[in-house]
Amino acid sequence: ENIATIESEPIKSRTVQVFDKEFVKPKKTGVQSNPNYSGIAYTDQKTGRIYTGLKFKQLPYCAKVFVIEHERAHRFYEDEHKTDLYAMNELLKKGFSLFQCVDSLKSNLSISIENQNRIQKLYTIAKNIDHE
Repeated sequence: ENIATIESEPIKSRTVQVFDKEFVKPKKTGVQSNPNYSGIAYTDQKTGRIYTGLKFKQLPYCAKVFVIEHERAHRFYEDEHKTDLYAMNELLKKGFSLFQCVDSLKSNLSISIENQNRIQKLYTIAKNIDHE
């Protein structure tokens, strides 16, 4: 299954196209700190509000941007890979490198087979963009 396609624009655009949005949640998500949450971040599915936890504060800037964009993507997608692609695309638009995109995901996920698959998919897409 081809979850993402590389746009036919010049490589300098370095963007990834994700499938059409599956559903739309409230547009104004807002971001708020939750000092009682020990994780990185989560999205309240009812309100669309993003809550950052204690681990979020320790992340480098690029990883923070990735996390917020990933959580924002949950307005449109339930699938984690699609939210990763959305976040990668937003970081590329902001001028971050492909390495920073993949590293932001890799350095913040726990080690599990599911997460390793997410990292590998994003890495493969980034590698394809770089070799165009």
